[in-house]
Amino acid sequence: MSGKVLIEDTTAEDDDKVFTKVEIEASFPGGPTAWQQYVTKQIMEHADQFDDNDYGTCLIRFIVDIDGKVKDVTAMTMVHSRLAEIMVNAIATGPRWTPAQVKGSYVKAFRIQPVTFTTFK
Repeated sequence: MSGKVLIEDTTAEDDDKVFTKVEIEASFPGGPTAWQQYVTKQIMEHADQFDDNDYGTCLIRFIVDIDGKVKDVTAMTMVHSRLAEIMVNAIATGPRWTPAQVKGSYVKAFRIQPVTFTTFK
């Protein structure tokens, strides 16, 4: 009896797959405290540009690839607000993130990051 061993290369297919559920979420370098400081700095640099429409929680959706590069950054809420514009730009041009993981390997994954801007009254 003879046979062939067929090896299927799925690398190209896997490289294009973007995960929506992962075991370990992508994270900002330095963790939640560093994220808070980064967001605060971005907002404070533009504080004089905000109006009443910029208060609230803006959800930003983006992809973190296996190298931690951020891609396809879009606002899901507060779309036409200055807050959304500033945070989309800050995430798109900011530092690389720590990639998400599945089964111990880095994967390309969607991330939804809330940013809340409130007034002190």
